[in-house]
Amino acid sequence: MKRLNKWQIGLAISLLLFCVFGYFLLKPTAPAFRPFLSFSPAIDGTKGLTMYLKEKNHPVKEWRQSWRFLPQKEDQLLLLIEPYSLEGMEVETIKEWVALGNDLIVFHSSPVLWEEAQFETEEQQKWSSIIEGEKLEPTKIKHSENMDLTVLAPPSRRLQLAEDRTPLLVDDRGAMAFSRSIGEGTMHFFLVPEWITNEHILTHSHFDVIWPFFQKEWSVIWVDEYHHGYQSKPGLLAVYPDWLIFACVQLILGILVWLWWKGKRFGRILVLREWNVRRGDETLLATANWYGVKKLTKDALLHQERYLYYLLHQKWGIQASSSMDQILTMAERKWEKQQVDELHRVLRMLEERKQSVSYATKPFLQDSVSISKVIQRLEKE
Repeated sequence: MKRLNKWQIGLAISLLLFCVFGYFLLKPTAPAFRPFLSFSPAIDGTKGLTMYLKEKNHPVKEWRQSWRFLPQKEDQLLLLIEPYSLEGMEVETIKEWVALGNDLIVFHSSPVLWEEAQFETEEQQKWSSIIEGEKLEPTKIKHSENMDLTVLAPPSRRLQLAEDRTPLLVDDRGAMAFSRSIGEGTMHFFLVPEWITNEHILTHSHFDVIWPFFQKEWSVIWVDEYHHGYQSKPGLLAVYPDWLIFACVQLILGILVWLWWKGKRFGRILVLREWNVRRGDETLLATANWYGVKKLTKDALLHQERYLYYLLHQKWGIQASSSMDQILTMAERKWEKQQVDELHRVLRMLEERKQSVSYATKPFLQDSVSISKVIQRLEKE
């Protein structure tokens, strides 16, 4: 009893130590996300906005390819939030896409590559040095509906707007958002991406400021993650136009139908001998030839007789020791008279051949054909 108690105490201590060390050594930690990711639940992520858009039945999808692969259709929205890297050629590409009849909403704190938005600073310092370490401060803006709203904004950065830009959010220091028509589409630009982060979207008046710009019904809302470092390579066929892919598919289908119509044979022309030996009739033919050479006609006939009685037992339940009359009585219930007479001749022939001394090959072949007909009829039942 004492040994059992010591064993139990030792096991309990071992389990306790295992749990304690396992907790401290393998303590789960939350995954680290980069800022402004649409799937990040961190305070600097934007998952709250994307989830709310989905709850409002907006078709939100991530875009992880170059902008030149965007669907060349209209009535789409691309949401670009604080891209980590952006090139001038890409800006021109997205402008052409917007001109097709799509919309672009940009939240970018350093829009150097956008010709539509340049910085206006109080001390005319370099914009890169201003952004670093700059804290956001509350400021009151006048909304398009003449409502005074409070938002966080950088104290020394505003946008310089040309005549064809419509200011959207303006405070005493200047504009923080504008819109511009590009072809058939529209571009909305916001200077403060922190407004839509999980930490700030519900503080101050940030949600009231941005939500009116998401009221339009789009066929799809693309959230750009390509410029956050999440990239998926396009498929092999993505570099070809749709009409060329369609034509090639039709051509391939036409060739396949033509080959099938012509009866083209696929595979080996000559079948390997090993296949015939293992799976074909070569073994059966060799056995039959051996019986013919040795003139074992009576043995071959007895094999057929055993198989015939085996089928009678399987199909009709007749025992091998049953008499001929019992077999014929059962056959009269199953078959027609002509078929019963044929079975009678076969059974009588078997009895005669077993009693004969010699059995030539020619009568064996004739008798074998008769037995085979009865066997085939039984196999079909």
